[in-house]
Amino acid sequence: MSCLGLQRANLRIVFGTDTYTIFCNSDAPGSPLLSLFTADFNSCMDACASWSKYMPAVLNSTTSVNATCEAVSFIPLWTVRANASAGGAPGNCYLKPGPQNESALSSKSIGTEVHCALLASSSPSPSPKPSATSSSKSGKN
Repeated sequence: MSCLGLQRANLRIVFGTDTYTIFCNSDAPGSPLLSLFTADFNSCMDACASWSKYMPAVLNSTTSVNATCEAVSFIPLWTVRANASAGGAPGNCYLKPGPQNESALSSKSIGTEVHCALLASSSPSPSPKPSATSSSKSGKN
């Protein structure tokens, strides 16, 4: 499916419980937290959700601007590494910090499509339930 089929769609990502709103032919502002190669746009959003799940513990902070990913910019053409290399790109997926909002999006003119997704909502992952253990022993005294 092309990006236009997903324009402004809210897409729930399998990893975690994050939901992203997709904007075709738009770029999220700010320097990337990380650039990487992903197989597709969904995997790029998964990487953003993963970053936000694990980086606060790594940085020992939930308030650091680098602790959470709130947007991604994705360049489909650069999924083929030869194309990315020709453009001097270090990846096709760019994780962006917050705060992000639709009014700050821009149209990137790099000679190919750029799409972005903004974090629409995030819920903490459910905590593991403690296992039931029996502290009583049956038997006769």
